[in-house]
Amino acid sequence: MDRRIDLHIHSTFSDGNKTPAEILELAREKNLIAFSITDHDNIGAYSEVKKLRRKDDPEIIIGVELSTGRGGEDLHILGYFMDPDSEIFLTRLKGFRKIRNSRGARMLKEL
Repeated sequence: MDRRIDLHIHSTFSDGNKTPAEILELAREKNLIAFSITDHDNIGAYSEVKKLRRKDDPEIIIGVELSTGRGGEDLHILGYFMDPDSEIFLTRLKGFRKIRNSRGARMLKEL
């Protein structure tokens, strides 16, 4: 039996083009045993998938892609098995999103 996982998926909660529901359906179709939606600085897709998940569905690993930088270059760090109820974590994510959004606004100004 083919046992596959996908640990780097983006949804419409960041720069992906599939909703969390569509991602769950694709995971079912591809017979994945586990998957992780790793949106940029956002774990909002998790609560949507959790509501739709059935007992026999693939395991959902809570993940996130943290956007940061070093020396003027973008750096993306993948994190897994995050605690969606951690106030400290959620507060830090808000900070990452704020930085990311202001960087995007600066880029638009320069166009």
